Amino acid sequence: MKTTEVNASLVGRKCLGMAFGELVKGTITNVEETEYSKTVYFILDTPINWGGDIYTKSSNWARKADEFGSLHHLVLTD
Repeated sequence: MKTTEVNASLVGRKCLGMAFGELVKGTITNVEETEYSKTVYFILDTPINWGGDIYTKSSNWARKADEFGSLHHLVLTD
């Protein structure tokens, strides 16, 4: 996904995003935009155990100027 495709209408949609080095399924809960970047927050369908800690949410982001970041891994699934 590109930063130009990110907007508030994505909230509630199912997605496949990058978290802890693997693609995971989740549901988008929030979209945040700053002057320089956009971030999509999502709740994981299946919690991830990473180093003994359990994670239930994650986010993907990208800079607006050059699209650098993990947002390019995010795909809508529904």
